[in-house]
This record gives sequence, C-alpha cells and structure tokens, in this order.
Amino acid sequence: MKKLFYCIFVASMLLSGCKKDSTPQTPETPETPDTPDTPDTPDTPPAVADPLADARKRCYFEDVQAGTITFVFDSAQWKIKNIKKVEIRGSFNDWKETEGYSLSRCDTAKVLPYWFLTVPYDKIRRPGNCGQPEYKFVVNGSWKDAPSWLPAGYKFAGNDVNQIIVFSTDDIEEIKAKSAFAANKKKLSDFDLTTEQGRQDISNVRVVPGTTKLIRCYHPFKYTDKNRNNTEFKRVDLVKEYFETYGIKSDICLSENEENNLVTCTFDGENRKESISAYYQGIIDNGAVLYVGVKTGTGTPKYETCYSDPAGEKVGSWVGEIIDFIASDETSAPYGIHCRLGTDRTGFFCAIIAALCGADMNAVLADYQRSNNMGIKEYRDSKKMKFTLEMMLGVDDLASVADLGSAIKAVLVNKGYTTNEKVQKMLEKLK
Repeated sequence: MKKLFYCIFVASMLLSGCKKDSTPQTPETPETPDTPDTPDTPDTPPAVADPLADARKRCYFEDVQAGTITFVFDSAQWKIKNIKKVEIRGSFNDWKETEGYSLSRCDTAKVLPYWFLTVPYDKIRRPGNCGQPEYKFVVNGSWKDAPSWLPAGYKFAGNDVNQIIVFSTDDIEEIKAKSAFAANKKKLSDFDLTTEQGRQDISNVRVVPGTTKLIRCYHPFKYTDKNRNNTEFKRVDLVKEYFETYGIKSDICLSENEENNLVTCTFDGENRKESISAYYQGIIDNGAVLYVGVKTGTGTPKYETCYSDPAGEKVGSWVGEIIDFIASDETSAPYGIHCRLGTDRTGFFCAIIAALCGADMNAVLADYQRSNNMGIKEYRDSKKMKFTLEMMLGVDDLASVADLGSAIKAVLVNKGYTTNEKVQKMLEKLK
C-alpha cells in the first residue's frame, strides 16, 4: 500500500507539470477597505513554480525518505520527437538493456511529455568509473550523451560522456573538482621528469602496497593511450627503463599476447614503430611471461567481468593462476604486472594481491586512485574499487572488514581457487 501511494504521488507530480492551465486556486480573503494612500493594483495571479524544474534539468529527483531515485526524461527539454521507448542503461545494469529499466510516459494534454521511472537505491548504487552511478538514456534504441544543458556536477568530464547520480549525502563540490581533474589531458610538459614522482606518474609505475617485489606499470611495449599526444612515446620508454631498474625477472600480462602485433604509431607528427626491448625479450625467452587465462582456457581477463562479477568463477580462476605463477619454483622475483593502461585490470588484481600481502584498505584504495596521475582522461575513482571488493566479499561496507587480506584469502581458499600454502609462498616471494 505504501508503494502504491508513493507511485501515485510521483505520478501526480509528473502530471502536474503536463497539465494545461494548472494555476492553483487561491483562497478567498476578507475584503478590506481601500485607504487613500494605497492605489489600486491590477489582479495578477502568482507565478506558478514547476515542481519538476530542477528534476527535468538534472534528469532525476531523489526521495530520501522512500530511498528512491526517479528518472525524468523531458522530450521537450531534449528536443526529441516521435519517441517510442526510453530506457536507462548504466553502471548499475552493466550498460545493457535490462527488464525494469524502461521509463513510462506521462503526456497529459500532449504538453511537455515526461517519461519517468522510479528505482530504489539498492538497484542503482553501483558506481561507475568516476565513483558515482553513471548512466545514459537510450531513446528508440539510440544512446544519448549527457546534454550540454545538464547542471554542473551531474555529468563527468572523463573520456565518456555519461550522466551521473549525485545523492543528497554526496559532496557535489568534490565531484565537480574530480571532474575538472579528469578533464585535464596532460602533456609531456605537465610532468616533472627530473623527479621520481613525475617519472612514475607518467609511466604508471610503482611498487604494489604490501610488497617490495611486485611492480605495476603501463604496457612495456604497446602505445595504448586512445587520446594520443606527445606523452605516449616517453611513457613506454620509461616503462622499458623501469623493468631494468627494478631488475624484473617475471611478468604478468593481463591483456592479450601482442608480441607479434607491433604497429607504427604517430604522435604530433612523429612516427615510431612499437618495439620490444632486449631486456624484456630476455624475459620472454626465459618463458617467464604469464598471459593470464590462456593456458587455463578461461580467456584474457575482461574489465567488465572483473568489476561486475568479482565473486565469480572466472575471476577466481584468474586470481588463482596469478598466485600459482608467483608461488612457482620456476619463476623468480621481482615481478611485473600490467594490462594495457595499467589501471583497470591491473588495479583490480593488484588490489587483491596487495591485500593478501598485508596492505590495509586505505593503502589499497590510495594505490588504485593514483593511476589518475597519468592524466589520460581515463579517470578511475577508488569508490569503484571499494564497491567491487564489497561485492567480492559479500559485505555492505568494506570498512567493517577487520582484516581485508584474511577475508579475501578465505573466499579464494574456500572456493578452491588457491591454498593457504600457495598464498604464503607468494607472500614470501613478494616481500
């Protein structure tokens, strides 16, 4: 009954914005005699505030008491006609067409037709890359980017043009600041390459927390940045140097085997063919490169699988394979680990290994966030990693987990993906 009452309430709000001549009636007041000093004024009705004006602008409104978000799509605001279907696809439904995420139409008197959908918090809480739930409207099967008229703070200025949900408990000014940071495409001159910090930031190279012998990085020979500029050649050159500096003996590759897929790229008019350094070729020749998922037949790790199904069988198998590789007597430390950018898949698996090796939640999340210092408009917020680990462990709040490493190990061991002995041997080799 409460749900029915709320739906009627929402519908009435939406309908009130659609009806013609919706001027409210004002109560009669007792007549008062005119005074000589007060001139007569014409009778003018008070201005009528649109109860959905803000909601139409940001495309949703929040009911804190009911714990819901109601998406509002105003076709007049969007300037779209002949609409047959409006749906929501976002980080919370893996960007797929999903039952229960289609909007209903309200078009009383054919004025300002609204489409709306009310969804409880628990169905949209999953954050996207920016740390907030991200979404797009799909109209008649066509994806719609976040519009220019959307208020500041309700879309994120990263590589994707997605709308975001800002809950009443969120700090919108902090979100705006992160968005501005994400929008900054760094040039080579933005990095101080005379410092270790600057060299690590551009190459995304650093030692994984909880270890001294696991080094995460950008790809060691592929030019990958989709928004290519003059940073890319230097970035890969530095990764090649760091492999030698750290004396890396074994490498874990979370992306495809591209040893025989070397191409020529152009940045700012300069052409250069991808090349494998003599040092890295030595690692290959020693059979010390693990292409995760190849031998086991589970396939190369996918971003979507890692973050949407972290407790699933594929993810467990990938983690177990990495632990086996490090714990094996046939491989030696130090180890490198990377995907293409060294952010998404690398960030996910490094978070798990770091926790298993004793790093606490704050260290794990800070390391994940640091990849944004590359400035390639591929922003990744630690809130996303936190939520992913919560899904993996089946907890509501990661902060409630007293020992993150022990909790993750228990899941992996209990499901048969590894053993306590292998985890301990990995820890000894990485410490």
